[in-house]
Amino acid sequence: MIASLEPLPLLETVSTRLALLLDASASWVVLLDEPAPRLVAARGMPSPRPQDAAIYAAELEQQAVRQLDAGDLARLSGSDTLPWHTLLIIPLALENRLLGGICLASDRTIALAEDDRRVLLAFAAQAAWRWSMHGCSRSCAISKMS
Repeated sequence: MIASLEPLPLLETVSTRLALLLDASASWVVLLDEPAPRLVAARGMPSPRPQDAAIYAAELEQQAVRQLDAGDLARLSGSDTLPWHTLLIIPLALENRLLGGICLASDRTIALAEDDRRVLLAFAAQAAWRWSMHGCSRSCAISKMS
């Protein structure tokens, strides 16, 4: 059960519950805020670097569930010391407007069928819809969560 419909607690709850469902050891949300993307709702993630949000935001451009392996993670982060084997990036999109993404990292390989991807997109779409119903857009999301 979701305890709050406020934007930040909702994103924290959805990302944390999806991480538990998929046995992911870390979760975070990338918000495509202006002038630069930001990481919020981080759980189990090593200390984020300032450039991390932009790196993950670039992976959202495809607006599909992205599944990255350890090699992709090493390339993105510039380091092969991350403890994860898989990173899932689930876009937070409302219609064709991309608001950000939910990231789930696991120390094991996660196998996703097409139906699994559709379910993840549905959870993310509901979070994005609720966010929009709260009156948030890209430009106001961070200020309302502060």
